[in-house]
Amino acid sequence: MPSLEDNSSKEATPSWLNAVPNIVADEIFSLAADYRLDQNTQKVDLLIGAYRSDDGNPCPLPSVLEAERRLLSQNDLGKHEYLPIEGDATYLRLAQKLLLGHDDQSELLQRIVSVQSVSGSGAIHIGAAFLSRFLKPGCVWVSDPTWGPHILMFDRMDVECKKYPYYNPITRLLNFQGMVDTLESQGKPGDAIILQVCAHNPTGLDLSQEQWKTVAEICQRKGIFPFFDNAYQGFATGSPEKDVWPLRYFASLKSPLTFCVAQSFSKNFGLYGQRTGAFHFIMNSKDTTTQSNILQQLRFIIRTEYSTPPRTGCTIVKTILGDQELKSQWLRDVSSMSKRLGQVRAALHDGLNASDESSEFDHIIKQSGMFSYTGLSPQQVLRLKNEYHVYLSSSGRISMAGPRATKYFNEVVTSTTLPGATEDYQGRDDLAYALSKVPMLTPRKLKVIAVGAGFGGVDLARAVRVGKLPGVDLTIYEKNAGIGGTWHESRYPGCACDVPAHSYQYTWAPNPHWSHFYAPAPEIKQYFEDCADQHDLRSYFKLSHKVVEAKWIEERQIWQLRVKKTDGRDVAISSPGVTDGETNDEFIDECDVFVNATGFFNNWKWPRNVPGRETFRGTMFHTANWPSDWEKDIEGKTVALIGNGSSGIQVLPAILDKVKRIYVHIRSPTWITSRIGEKFAGPKGVNYEFTEAEKSEWAKHPEKYLEFRKSMEDDVNTRFKFFMDHTPEQKLARQSAVDNLKAKLDSRPDLAKLLEPDFAVGCRRPTPGLGYLEALVSPKCEVVWGDIAEFTPNGILTKDGRESKVDSIICATGFELSYAPRFPILGKDGLNLQEVWLKAPESYLSVCAADMPNYFTILGPASPLGHGSLVTSIEMCNRFIVRMIRKLQTQNYSSFSLRPGVSRAYQNHALSYLKRTVWASGCTSTYKNGTKDGELRSLHPGSRIQLFTLLEDPRYEDFEWKSLCEDSDLAFAWLANGFTALEEERPEGADLTWFVDPADREAKPIQYEASHYVNGRG
Repeated sequence: MPSLEDNSSKEATPSWLNAVPNIVADEIFSLAADYRLDQNTQKVDLLIGAYRSDDGNPCPLPSVLEAERRLLSQNDLGKHEYLPIEGDATYLRLAQKLLLGHDDQSELLQRIVSVQSVSGSGAIHIGAAFLSRFLKPGCVWVSDPTWGPHILMFDRMDVECKKYPYYNPITRLLNFQGMVDTLESQGKPGDAIILQVCAHNPTGLDLSQEQWKTVAEICQRKGIFPFFDNAYQGFATGSPEKDVWPLRYFASLKSPLTFCVAQSFSKNFGLYGQRTGAFHFIMNSKDTTTQSNILQQLRFIIRTEYSTPPRTGCTIVKTILGDQELKSQWLRDVSSMSKRLGQVRAALHDGLNASDESSEFDHIIKQSGMFSYTGLSPQQVLRLKNEYHVYLSSSGRISMAGPRATKYFNEVVTSTTLPGATEDYQGRDDLAYALSKVPMLTPRKLKVIAVGAGFGGVDLARAVRVGKLPGVDLTIYEKNAGIGGTWHESRYPGCACDVPAHSYQYTWAPNPHWSHFYAPAPEIKQYFEDCADQHDLRSYFKLSHKVVEAKWIEERQIWQLRVKKTDGRDVAISSPGVTDGETNDEFIDECDVFVNATGFFNNWKWPRNVPGRETFRGTMFHTANWPSDWEKDIEGKTVALIGNGSSGIQVLPAILDKVKRIYVHIRSPTWITSRIGEKFAGPKGVNYEFTEAEKSEWAKHPEKYLEFRKSMEDDVNTRFKFFMDHTPEQKLARQSAVDNLKAKLDSRPDLAKLLEPDFAVGCRRPTPGLGYLEALVSPKCEVVWGDIAEFTPNGILTKDGRESKVDSIICATGFELSYAPRFPILGKDGLNLQEVWLKAPESYLSVCAADMPNYFTILGPASPLGHGSLVTSIEMCNRFIVRMIRKLQTQNYSSFSLRPGVSRAYQNHALSYLKRTVWASGCTSTYKNGTKDGELRSLHPGSRIQLFTLLEDPRYEDFEWKSLCEDSDLAFAWLANGFTALEEERPEGADLTWFVDPADREAKPIQYEASHYVNGRG
């Protein structure tokens, strides 16, 4: 399918290439490219962890220069023979000794399996491939922050990564307690954990020996597999021997651990472009058979990736480590590098403290090695780049460069720091003090978890991807093996949307290529796939993961979710008490905000109160759980179809040609009408097939396509009065539907009379019913009217005593629409939303629930189910959610929850209003959860436009907001340093005079007639 945003013909390019998605570029290398193009002579590169000379160039080590001189004299560097797949044996043995010490005959070195790698990243990749295939970890724990490629590599292996806390942005120090608490509460046997050995974490912070002992004990006790990343050996203390203490401790435990190590020589040998490294697998005991098997598997991984490793870098390393004189020189080189980095760090600390007395930079000298988390804000980082040509990551992380770079950095940082730090807050509240150093509305990091990969989940992922929620870490769990929600599950013949396809799409992904006015299910499913690929959204989704419980932890102000992996089946059922597809692989995840986007058209139900289903000897299936091999149970068979809702109406004409005979069981009539966008559907509301010329014209001229879409939406939105009982619009709709019914059933006036409802059009969801009425008068079809008494071994027995003897039964009996969540959701004081909504569901604007802090449900009770396309409604719900989360992020709140009585008052209004509508006109409908006289708790009490207006401008006063600062006198600490990000960043095109606008910025007020005004009390 061509790009959803194609604006011109791409005939010269193969169509499959048009669907190749763009992905977000690596930040560091993108900035490095910008640096290279920068012509400013004072530009400074603080990005990549490379040891530099004062002029900013790579600084070759004396030991490396001498090794190269010797190798050149021997013409060794001119030898370009292949190495073995696993690499150079001498090099690997020397690399092992550098890590773990000991001589060749030591017991420890005899339980190591090693292969040469393409630097440290290549070693991580080899390890990820091996562990994903054989350990199959439940997840891999990485530090927060970590290096992006770690997550990407495991993600490519379909291994989930989770983050353990490592850094406290308020104190700018190690958050070891957070790390321990997370591993203790969430770590599972069979998980793996990435651990940076020394001077390697982006923060520049290392664990102490006592802390390493704690981590080792946790790994050993909980069965977590350690994966060490060792790229800066020697940079922390100046001694390569001292720096690998953690590795040697893990290897020498009384009950040794099995672990692996990724080793790089790029940094401590200065061999950046040579990509020299090794992967080591350390067994807990010597086992030659297992070690041989491991080596063979590692060889296989390498052979299929790059065949053999590069030679030059490893030759230099083994020359140095294998010669005592050169090794001694190298040890001096490493010590010199470490010492110089320490001097640069001290100069950085002293210069920053001297130039900015209001800020504290003592954390810098508590870090070590190549990196430092400075504590600079993204706004300051952007100004450093744009105004001073200093390049560093948006996190404020810098690589320790030479004295010149440090001196210049110290000078210009002052210019990016606004008068900061409200000293009254120092010592009183760490958070308020930290806020006083940044611009107002600087977002804090939040973890958001959503459940469901349908329209709601995909739209939320896109909102995060395009930057509407900066600082949000989003995970979306989906029980099925694919995205699409209802459209991943709905596969029965004839399945299609029953509203115009050009309205049934995201506003941000207009698709001019729909084949028909009512798009078939496979096209809608493909639309999901294209949206995910072309907008780079797949990384947010964890497929085949089923949330089984969510619980609000008040004292920590977080949601805690229990998640179970499924067995990978394509469609997994989620319903109270159903464990369909669940495995024993369960884990805990936590978040600040929880979004329930599970929808409602997925919890299907068998016919209610009809016994004997298990006695039927033929095949019985539901339209919502359609089997892939269905034709064998339909072709040439006698079939019964139960139900005349949307799915029953669609499936009948689609299978009519295949069946021998079909009995259609109907207990109540329904309206067949194409009232939604009727004038666009084609003659008499048929499913118009768009021509290639029409689709091409829209693709080339998006403004014309937009005009078409807007005219269709306008038609839908101007018809809401049709849903008000006893209006002219309702009378016209009824007459049109009756005329359509009689015309198509002119040969069966008796049937037409039975099928004409006595309730208003729209009481049940209107459906265009393409071909349905025509199918009912086919010689193959017989309508069986009335309630079903029971299933029999041979078929269906009605209450009037008639039995339909059939081979197969199709149940088109809809879904459970109680709105009760599929799993327990425990809010304040343990209140279970599942139990509450089973009795009487009530929400606020369909997105919030009482006593559920930091919780949203997309299209919950009181949603616009009967008002037109739900996709746009879902987008509007997510806009509301984004605004609420942004307020939570930027105004120093830990949580929000509805004020007592708000949702009840809203529900009371809804129930009162809806009595005026056709939805209350006495039909059995899904809007009342399959009942005739139930309350209308499903529907929004007003038009779509009314709901959109309410969602567009949240009433924050309907919520209670809890500040992150416990002292109520600090409620306005979020006003921060008194400046806005716009002032501090000054991005290109920034307008600090936005308030001086000659145009009338306010929307033109509606001129109401005097009779329209409402008099208040008083």
